[in-house]
Amino acid sequence: MRASNRAGLALWARRRGSVALSGALALAGLTGGTALAAEDLEPAYVERASGSDAVPKSRGGVVHVRLIGREQDLLRAALKAGPAARLHPVSRAAHGALGIVRSERSAALGAERSYEAGIRGLADEAEATVAGLKPIAAAIRAHGGIVEEIELAPAAVRATVPSRLLPALSGSPAVALVQGLPRPRGLSGAGTTVVGAPSWWADGFTGGTGSSDTVPADAAIESEAADPTHPAFSATSVDNDPSQGVTDHGTHTGGIIASGDGTYPGVAPGIDRLIGSGSTAYELGFATGLGPGASDPAEVINVSFGGPASVDGEDDADDILTAVFGVGQAFGAGNDNVDGTPTVGNIGRNVLTVGGFNDLGTIDPTDDVVLGVSSRGPTPGGRKKPDLTAPAGAVIAPSAAWNSPPSNPDFTAMSGTSFAAPHVAGAMTLLEGAGIASAMAQRAILINSARDWVGAATGLIGWSSPQSGWRPEVGWGQLDLGTALAERSNYRLGEVAEGEAAYYSATVPGGGKATLAYELRGYFVGFPNPGTQTLTYTQSNLDLHQYLADGTEIPPAPALPHGGGPDALDPDDTVEQVRAPAGGPHQIVFKVEAASEVEGADAEPFALTSVAPLTPLQPPEVVPVNVSSDPAGSVGCGAPVEIAASLSNESTDLGAGGVSVRLEPGPGVEIVAGDPEQVASGGDLGAGETSEPHHWTVAATANGAHELTIVGAGGSYGTEFTRTASVDLTADCVAPGTSIDDGPAGAIRDRSPEFRFSGTGGAVGFECAVDASAFEPCGSPHRLGGLGEGGHGFAVRAVDAVGNADPSPATRSFVVDRSVAGARLSIRSARISRRGRAVGSVETALGEGGIVRIGAKAWVRKRRIAVRSAGFEFGGGGRGWARLVVAPQDRSRVRSARRHGRKAVVRVSATFEDELGNARSKRIGFAAR
Repeated sequence: MRASNRAGLALWARRRGSVALSGALALAGLTGGTALAAEDLEPAYVERASGSDAVPKSRGGVVHVRLIGREQDLLRAALKAGPAARLHPVSRAAHGALGIVRSERSAALGAERSYEAGIRGLADEAEATVAGLKPIAAAIRAHGGIVEEIELAPAAVRATVPSRLLPALSGSPAVALVQGLPRPRGLSGAGTTVVGAPSWWADGFTGGTGSSDTVPADAAIESEAADPTHPAFSATSVDNDPSQGVTDHGTHTGGIIASGDGTYPGVAPGIDRLIGSGSTAYELGFATGLGPGASDPAEVINVSFGGPASVDGEDDADDILTAVFGVGQAFGAGNDNVDGTPTVGNIGRNVLTVGGFNDLGTIDPTDDVVLGVSSRGPTPGGRKKPDLTAPAGAVIAPSAAWNSPPSNPDFTAMSGTSFAAPHVAGAMTLLEGAGIASAMAQRAILINSARDWVGAATGLIGWSSPQSGWRPEVGWGQLDLGTALAERSNYRLGEVAEGEAAYYSATVPGGGKATLAYELRGYFVGFPNPGTQTLTYTQSNLDLHQYLADGTEIPPAPALPHGGGPDALDPDDTVEQVRAPAGGPHQIVFKVEAASEVEGADAEPFALTSVAPLTPLQPPEVVPVNVSSDPAGSVGCGAPVEIAASLSNESTDLGAGGVSVRLEPGPGVEIVAGDPEQVASGGDLGAGETSEPHHWTVAATANGAHELTIVGAGGSYGTEFTRTASVDLTADCVAPGTSIDDGPAGAIRDRSPEFRFSGTGGAVGFECAVDASAFEPCGSPHRLGGLGEGGHGFAVRAVDAVGNADPSPATRSFVVDRSVAGARLSIRSARISRRGRAVGSVETALGEGGIVRIGAKAWVRKRRIAVRSAGFEFGGGGRGWARLVVAPQDRSRVRSARRHGRKAVVRVSATFEDELGNARSKRIGFAAR
């Protein structure tokens, strides 16, 4: 068993429904080398060979005949009741394991009682039918004939009898008709040869221990066990669950898989181990409270029990068993057919459901007949089940009664889909042994290699031989291991993301098939506790398309009619198949496309196989490359940034069409130049090519880090791929702060004042402006020059590394004052007193704060005289006046001057000085009389 099947898992104690019939259904009257499986109450086949009343041909003194009894229709009415013959017991013990809630339990028990009543009625009818056939069978054996099968509807005995016995049999009152049947052609193991297993043995593949095998494969027969003492298993390791009793049914199914007998070998006679399992936990090697698991767990499981499906949900635990543990599973389709309407059971999406046919003892597929009881499809939800058909009529295999007294044959014939399923389980075991471990791959290979049905028509309206595609009674065709051997290496495992595709090429002959298989995924909630529930993801929908080399899609074959009506087939199945056109060979491109959401995974895994080797093609992924931004790193808000990108087709196999590149700036960034989406390279980009660069100009509108996405788009064969690249843009939209730390304010005399300033918030530089001029870079300290007199304004703003400037610069207003404002000097009075004093006064005015210094000089008759008030000063600005007293030393001269009308000349000088130290002088003269 693969390690992945064991890791982290300890128990899944879920038992499937089993067929455990009591005495009435044991049909003990069927003796003498023939046994009837409990689930095979319906006829082995209904179709009759043409010319059924022809005289059988004798070969070697014996003939192969079918003797139809007088009571041939005894069971017909009972069988048409349908549900009464559907064996799917629901016992109280099973309720807990199946997790059936109380409200469902009552309904389940009611259904069980109904089934039991129907079974009891069938048992009564079966006993009566068998009683009528016993004399015929006894007579055949008494005269050296071989009874191969007893059929219940119509009541008949199929046998090989001496030719001499024909007249007596024909005249027997118990025989209504003697049918001539094709004689068996000396087959060894019948079904194994019909399905082509010997071709594998010849190449050294026997299921695990052959000379060419690489994996020691193990298979389990679930809910039954084979007799390990039977001579057919003398060279086979049989590992039976101690809780599972040996049955004839289990010995038969186990023998079809693994018998090592030279005459009646199983499909995989070199199997490493055959496991008889009472539970899934045992066959997978998990110890439970009931005991240990198998020492070498199974990779393949055969299930030959079950009943018709009434619902078609996505919660089949069998599917999750395969999805989680990777085991391949083969199921019998059921034996519930009466009139061709859908009754197929065991409809898991991840398993192979197997219908049955009767090979009539030949290897010629044209005389094959679909087993009459083999359940038909589709499922209640319209899915294509069964998947395959395999031998199920009178299949000879080991008997558990071989060693029971009196003397019983080692091998007996049994009919029913119970014995079709192990042929497929054996085929999966051969694939496993050959190293093909994927259950998906095994499913795809066996379906793709299946032989188209060319046997007898089955009477379904609209269906005829030969088959093309899926059919309700035979699925995708007959198990054909010879073809599977030839095609076993043609598969590929892959995965496909939602909305995308995977591509493969192959040279395919006309009519050649390709098959896609995938799974319903899920897991077990509460595992490994008993009563575990399953949780499944929504079923993905993968589609398989095929194209010619010129890109033309090959349309799928039209949907064929089926018993469920024109809309019954569900296109979203887990198997898809296409066929190449006639003629050829054709160079085909296969496309596996995810046409739905892929839930619970990045991509949906699949297996694809073909009649010819597949070559993977790299999808045309158009990837943005050479992505750049200029400037790189942080930028300021609103600052232009140039984005550039090219596109590269990463595929070396496929060109891309519809190629475009798109910029998605995201919130906080806007495109200011360039079309958001641009066609690249004219729309086509060859394999391995790179496009020309494409450009956009963007600007950030919000602070912080931004991720811009470049999207490259392009596709091939109808599927577009998108790939992305990103470019980071960090926007610093927070401006720094600014403050003036030192510098003049108000009035100054200095024409070149100096300012000192500083910044916060990442400031790395400054810009200055004077008197509303443009800002220019500057540094602290900063000295102005050449200022004129008057008011001025100084502004400075900090700038950060990305060019953000303080939107509120720091400012300072000042006045350059280099003059005295409003200086005025005037004479207020001037006269000469009688005493000879010259007395006068002057008035001054100053338009600003400051001081005024006044000095005066006087002359009389050209002779200087003193002025007492020289040097007088006052401050505060505004208007003021000063009295001047002239006190000459020679007063007589002054008085004489006054008498004669002469003047005393006075000259006054005033120095005006404002508070800044600006000074201005004025002079005035006057004459006093």
